[in-house]
Amino acid sequence: MINKPISVMPLSRQVRYFKESRENWKERALDKQEQLRFFSQKNFDLEKSREKWKREALSGREEIKELKKEIENLKKNNQLKKLP
Repeated sequence: MINKPISVMPLSRQVRYFKESRENWKERALDKQEQLRFFSQKNFDLEKSREKWKREALSGREEIKELKKEIENLKKNNQLKKLP
């Protein structure tokens, strides 16, 4: 049996090709890692913002409930004339 070369490409060209390929892989991996960090931070910021707005909305609802109760109490005591 005669061993045939795996590639027809000269060895020096294969070495250059694999080095370039490795460098491209590293560059893509670093880009993806940077994107991952960016989106991770963005996700964290959005979750924080969402929680803030949620707290504010719930606080506003509680305030509305309290004000409605106060209005009803004033109406019951005839201290408040008709409201629009």
